[in-house]
Amino acid sequence: MQSPTRQPALDGLRAIAVVLVLGYHGFGGSVTGGWLGVDVFLVLSGFLMGLILIPQLDVGRLNLRDFWARRVRRLLPALVAVVGVTLVLAWLLLSGEAFRQFSESALWSLAFSSNIFFWQNSGYFDTPLNENPLLHLWSVSLEGQFYIALVLILILAVRLGPKSFTTLVWTTGLLSLALALSGVVDPETNFFLLPTRIWEFIAGALLADAMRKRATST
Repeated sequence: MQSPTRQPALDGLRAIAVVLVLGYHGFGGSVTGGWLGVDVFLVLSGFLMGLILIPQLDVGRLNLRDFWARRVRRLLPALVAVVGVTLVLAWLLLSGEAFRQFSESALWSLAFSSNIFFWQNSGYFDTPLNENPLLHLWSVSLEGQFYIALVLILILAVRLGPKSFTTLVWTTGLLSLALALSGVVDPETNFFLLPTRIWEFIAGALLADAMRKRATST
């Protein structure tokens, strides 16, 4: 039986997102759509988490230990490999302030908080951070932070009752969207940090829930 998280349509959307991001960065911004590629990634991540966790919540068998074990197995080995190999190359090729900054970004990346590091230090394409080979890991850190936020929401939902899940998710998503559109926060904050990004993950989770309910009702 095909896993619900392994679907050709999802793989196709991932491919489109990758092409948009690579096209934008590879051609110096002359190819538009890179931002959309990031948005697609975040919505897809929320969609997959919705497919995995919402059915468990409905039947009262939410296995957070298994969820975290799967997330660690999925993200951590590749993350450590990328950071480790890049760190060796940076040690050989960089010196002085450039290597110090890179090393700091590597530590923040391993702690799933590089988006905070890059937010604190510059805008997305400021020099020299735009030349940092770990800059792309900001979205991986954002994903890890979303997992923590989602687990907290689920724990609250379990304690308050399964029906509270929809209310909690909708409230969180709408508040995040309102903050992102309000213009209160600066563009770098809007781009890098979870409070103005979590609505995209939540949109994906709600879409997964709607599709699941439609499938079970037919």
